[in-house]
Amino acid sequence: MSDNKLATLAVLATVFFWGGSGSITKIALRELSPSILVTSRTLIAGLLLVIISKKIYGHVVLTKKDHKLLALCGFVGYSVYFLLESYGFSLITAANGTLILAAIPLFTVAIEVLWLKESISFNKGLGVLISMVGVGLVIGKSVSISGNSHEMLGTLFMLGAALSWAIYTIVAKGLNPEQPSVLLTAYQMLYGVIFMIPALLFEGVGSISISPITIGSVLYLALFCSALACFLFLIAIKGLGPSSTNVYLNLMPFVGIIVAYFVLGESLYPMQYIGGIVIVAGVFLVNYKGTQKAQVVIES
Repeated sequence: MSDNKLATLAVLATVFFWGGSGSITKIALRELSPSILVTSRTLIAGLLLVIISKKIYGHVVLTKKDHKLLALCGFVGYSVYFLLESYGFSLITAANGTLILAAIPLFTVAIEVLWLKESISFNKGLGVLISMVGVGLVIGKSVSISGNSHEMLGTLFMLGAALSWAIYTIVAKGLNPEQPSVLLTAYQMLYGVIFMIPALLFEGVGSISISPITIGSVLYLALFCSALACFLFLIAIKGLGPSSTNVYLNLMPFVGIIVAYFVLGESLYPMQYIGGIVIVAGVFLVNYKGTQKAQVVIES
């Protein structure tokens, strides 16, 4: 099998695991609190990646500066993001939540322009505007007067999760590129577990009765959606490049909707389907490079 075909299969598998993770998260949340779910899946995945990294790369020395940035990334990307995401999925449908999270690239571009004062291309600017309309169509019912408080709160949690991951992607750019990505991901996860301790104490553990399906859901999220998907994503980037890989990731919302339909019996109302398509179209424009001559720069 050629490297290109292997990379294509890798990114398609990644899309499947990440796209369907919302439905599996909702199943696990039937018996587990968000803090316990996030802590358990992140701890299992982090320890596994540490073992794999040591097997492949041996002992790797990280500086204090590396650890400080890894701790920050672990807090924003693995504690805050996954906790907000889990609270969101506990209150709204997996399909709706997946569509909202599809707007993460838009939050990233907005932060780059408003906070970092970076310039963006015409395609990116147009893509952000188009996808904002899509997000409005997806969440419109939740934030309207007729929407119930659970839907509104769940939508806010999801928007907060999308914002936190956008911040994470910018902060993570400072990570040492010479260090193994698998090891860096593992350390971020383990730091994220440490920062989850206050949430665990706040929610309390209490008496937990866990069914086999919940155990299976946690293991699936840890082993496939976190650990394995990390490996596959790196293979995809190496074989296809970042831009092509990101285009494939636009399929995640549709995978999420399909999985939610068959696993949870969920469905969206027509305007949300339209909103989902608009979001993906906008994200495609954000990721589309085009030719140098065709790019018009918009100064922030």
